[in-house]
Amino acid sequence: MRKEEALLVLFQAFNSILNSNYMNKLFILIALAITINSCRKGLQEELVPLDLNVNDIGTITVIDAKIEKDSATWVQISYSQDINALFSPNPVYEANAIVEINDGNISEQLVYFQNGTYKGSNILGQVGSTYTINITISGVNYSASSIMNAPATMRDITSNYYINNDGKGGTVNAYSENWVVNDPSADRNRYLFEWYTNGVHNTRIDWAIDDNRVVNANEGLSLFNPQRDIYENEHTYFRVSEIDKTTYDYFNMYEKIVRGIASAGDQTPYNPVSSFGIGTIGNFRAVAFTSYPVHTPPSLNILPEQDQNQINFASNNLYVSYNLYWSNSPNVSVNSNLIGNISYSTVEATNTFIHDGLSSGTYYYKIEAEDSNGIKSKLSQTASAIVN
Repeated sequence: MRKEEALLVLFQAFNSILNSNYMNKLFILIALAITINSCRKGLQEELVPLDLNVNDIGTITVIDAKIEKDSATWVQISYSQDINALFSPNPVYEANAIVEINDGNISEQLVYFQNGTYKGSNILGQVGSTYTINITISGVNYSASSIMNAPATMRDITSNYYINNDGKGGTVNAYSENWVVNDPSADRNRYLFEWYTNGVHNTRIDWAIDDNRVVNANEGLSLFNPQRDIYENEHTYFRVSEIDKTTYDYFNMYEKIVRGIASAGDQTPYNPVSSFGIGTIGNFRAVAFTSYPVHTPPSLNILPEQDQNQINFASNNLYVSYNLYWSNSPNVSVNSNLIGNISYSTVEATNTFIHDGLSSGTYYYKIEAEDSNGIKSKLSQTASAIVN
């Protein structure tokens, strides 16, 4: 290929790229790479034909399915024309699928509820069992299997205060987390982490990790401040489950797409890799989660008044009560004076508690939050006020 002809090919290719859609760009770039390679090797006027039709992508079937330990199956089916199928703002739901779960012994047909969601009731997830989801939509069959591994264990979670910029010129109290996931078998396990903050599962920060760095029995996989920061007055549960490789591949790519590290076209046109096969996006996972609470207290603001202190703090309806510790010295701890069981209903409207009957002096305070299961947060940082 002559230099002039090569330049003309490049010019035409770049013009095509600029005027094409996402997938057109992908395939044109492939053709461009072949053209450049042809020039480099001195092939004479030979272009390798690409039998790829970008219009064949069409509608993507999106399937999200799971069965958890001691729980029934949950499946949601929708459609998207967008290459970023999971992030489509207005999905079209499938209400007429036949969805079945099989545990190797019996099968159960799931019942349709709403928004493309199908639920089971009889087959409950058990560790060691392999489950298969079979879906039929307009005569087309989709199938995926997953084994439920034993629950992973978190050997240690530690939490420390630090000061974080709030993005508005101020600072807020935040926490750094250090997790150690135990691997007693020394197998190459893969884990899925989920976050529930103030009762809401934030699926967009679900995160998977491969513990290929852990090679010895009972060695811990240490994760420092994984994925997100925890802020004050948060009712937070972390969940971890061991997962199979297909589920790991899915969530690993999903995380990269969410964070902008990879685009939805980096792996396949149907991305992340789906356990339901070509033409779909999604995953079926059998998971046995272990939950770990990391609750954080509110910060305190103390306003001194005549013979009393007005103690202000934000309340959270997932904390049923607060425990206030106080002392006339700055070393406040759980062994200090206690005003316990300050109920959420008491402070909900005003976010204020009055500590009265005080004599002159300096008063120091810390607070902890407690949920309905009796799980307590760490103590807040110290706040103080002088009563005259």
